[in-house]
Amino acid sequence: MKKIGSIIIMLALMLSLSSVAFAEPEDSSTEMGSEFTFTYTKADPSYTITIPSEVVLDPNGTEVSIEAKDVLNLDGKSIFVTIAGTNSYRDQFILESDTRPAYSMRYSITTANGEVLETIGIQNPHIGKQLASFDKDGIVSYLVTPIITQYTQYDVAYTGTITYGISVS
Repeated sequence: MKKIGSIIIMLALMLSLSSVAFAEPEDSSTEMGSEFTFTYTKADPSYTITIPSEVVLDPNGTEVSIEAKDVLNLDGKSIFVTIAGTNSYRDQFILESDTRPAYSMRYSITTANGEVLETIGIQNPHIGKQLASFDKDGIVSYLVTPIITQYTQYDVAYTGTITYGISVS
């Protein structure tokens, strides 16, 4: 019985080895593929606009600089910096004191091309007025001048803010 079992095991081993010996060789020219994908997208414009957060005015006027840096991907467009508003009633160019009684004074803006902007009357006609435009890195300056009159008080701090609009078109 032991001999028959040994013979059966030996025959099974020989058959398994013969299948390995007579197996067809694998194809050595295996093909693999790559799927290519491409989406052509236009890069968004990018830039940094720097505007001073605080400006101390001189009686003869103070230059305020707007700087554009790292300007990329404008694709024929320009960056525009405009006057969006002020903190004064009807967006007038007015500085006010925090004293009692309260005092106020006007100021003017002289653009880079020499145009003088003032608010006289009720409404500011200069909202939306362009102060600077850029199609590459650069600096544009304008002048802010307090309008000193006989009613301007000495040793009183006058303050006001201007808000800018920045757009690409």
